[in-house]
Amino acid sequence: MKTNIGVHAPNSFSTYEQIHETVINQFRDSHFIHDHTLKFSPWRRFDDVSGKNVPQIRLNGEIGCRGKILIRVDKFLDVLSNSDDSLVIQTISYAYNASVQGFGNIFRYDNLDDYFVVNFGHLDSHHKHNFNWRINQQKWEELTWVGYENWPTLGQFVSELEQWYWDNRDELANYVGDTDGYPVLGLGWD
Repeated sequence: MKTNIGVHAPNSFSTYEQIHETVINQFRDSHFIHDHTLKFSPWRRFDDVSGKNVPQIRLNGEIGCRGKILIRVDKFLDVLSNSDDSLVIQTISYAYNASVQGFGNIFRYDNLDDYFVVNFGHLDSHHKHNFNWRINQQKWEELTWVGYENWPTLGQFVSELEQWYWDNRDELANYVGDTDGYPVLGLGWD
């Protein structure tokens, strides 16, 4: 795992959490995000190489956006060190998925499978899925490797989604009615 690249570099958890809250609040202030159920919780993963459990922090939950758009987040941050009451963390795996509630997925970024590593020899598994949200069908020809240096932060993901909303707002109105409306959170992972 790379450990020193820009916005994805190791960071103190307190700083990470502050940045996270600031970004979410900026989207709330602009009324693109209405509410969310995101929470940080302690977690562990088993490391096959060392045979040990690695402490993690999991960021998990939903974000309700304009246009009845729902973001689902599942992100795991490895705890690299825990000294002087200061956790140092770094994202190890993530999935950000945007969908129109009641219809289908819009797009998703994740690094959860090795499709591009195995089939195309890429060095990592960071990629983007695109969908026809009206019928919840993946556009396989638009499955794109983005790479470690280009995968988005959650804030960048929300920015891209907000631009999608404005670009598709008129068509979205034909399906969801009130394009200023927000989805209902907590209905489950449909």
